[in-house]
Amino acid sequence: MPKCWFLVRYGKPLFHSRIEAWDQGPVVPAVDADFKIYGIGPLHAIPVDYSQFTADEFSTILDVFTHYGKFSASGLRELSIKSGSPWDAVYVPGTVHREITTDAMEEYFKHQSPLETVADRLLKSVYASGREVITPPISASGNPILPADDYEDWGDWGDWSDD
Repeated sequence: MPKCWFLVRYGKPLFHSRIEAWDQGPVVPAVDADFKIYGIGPLHAIPVDYSQFTADEFSTILDVFTHYGKFSASGLRELSIKSGSPWDAVYVPGTVHREITTDAMEEYFKHQSPLETVADRLLKSVYASGREVITPPISASGNPILPADDYEDWGDWGDWSDD
């Protein structure tokens, strides 16, 4: 699902490996081949070099994990094979290697509720706690202009002091 959401957010796929409609749901054959050694059990502690991802890629992966991480394997399968999904559109029982196109994924996922971002969740929690959100002015280059030494302009720091 990271490929789909990245595609919707940024208009380009997160990766270029083919996704196919198999009996149990969408499969990236290259990934299936690499992880086949683990069987059908859950995957634990697989090392990942996060430095290989751009900030946009990493944030999308984190958002997908946060949203879909609560689902079991069977729950994720049900989501990905539901009626009208890109998998459903190309799946033929008993066959493999039927490609789910990037265009089909983009068309389907752009009509889904937007995936909540980490920033959205953070702001929700801040608003729910009653804390004030301070928005700094933005420079011509698009970066926030932060106060140099006068942190008093930023209001009450409450429990954040070094006391």
